[in-house]
Amino acid sequence: MLKVLKCDFWRSVINRGFLLSAAVTAALCFFNQVFSNPSNGKAYSVLEALFAFDYEFMAANVDFSPPVIINRALSGYYLSMALPITASFPFVFSFVSERNSRNIRYTVVRTGRGKYYISKFLSAIISGGLCTALGIILFGIFIYFLFPNAHSPQAIADYIPDGAFITLVRKVLSAFIYGAASVLPAFFLCSFCTNPYIILCVPFLLKFILETVISQIQINAATAGDIEAYERLTPFLPSSLAYLLGMPTDETFFKIIAVNLLFAAAMLAGFSLIMEKRKDMGE
Repeated sequence: MLKVLKCDFWRSVINRGFLLSAAVTAALCFFNQVFSNPSNGKAYSVLEALFAFDYEFMAANVDFSPPVIINRALSGYYLSMALPITASFPFVFSFVSERNSRNIRYTVVRTGRGKYYISKFLSAIISGGLCTALGIILFGIFIYFLFPNAHSPQAIADYIPDGAFITLVRKVLSAFIYGAASVLPAFFLCSFCTNPYIILCVPFLLKFILETVISQIQINAATAGDIEAYERLTPFLPSSLAYLLGMPTDETFFKIIAVNLLFAAAMLAGFSLIMEKRKDMGE
């Protein structure tokens, strides 16, 4: 089992798609909002701030502290929407390449059906989590070189009360969890779809619809003062995983974990069931 998992994992990671996904993830983080001008209300992304403000202004403002910027790395709309594509890219093209090589039948016979399905599942979520985490790490490295690290721990305590190191570690782990969960729909589609572009685009569309609908319902509930309805819907938001490790361990926290574990189990069961029904063993 471990040997099969190791082969599947390295097949997903040792390719240009993995590095490209990590680079795109890092690039999308530069479009996150980092500063809002109180005089005119204009919001600036990380990229805009680099060209709009000088070094002295950024050194005097805590919003431009590297740990504070990195702490907001997963909060951007563009990254959230693109994650089903960037996190799934390494595994999907690796799996499609294996399918096109007509070697799946021999691999399944040699390893066993159950081990094959679980190995693919684990390699998918691990590769998706790692490329997302690597993207956040790359983004953090760039931020530490581009922005002034001139703020004391006391100055940024209101933004990151647990300290810079703990916050950065938590953000990388959150990126891994978020990326691992984002690859699940594409993993399921791989069981019956052979077009990699459809496999990548359908989860993107589904996430866009789900996020838009739930967010609008939550806005209406908050406007009406129905906080309970707002909180009941939070576990079903895919983007809630981005903030999981920074949340208090309350009922909502455990509901988010439960919903995503059930979703992961459903995707694995669906993948296994469809592959079992196929006469060609996925080829």
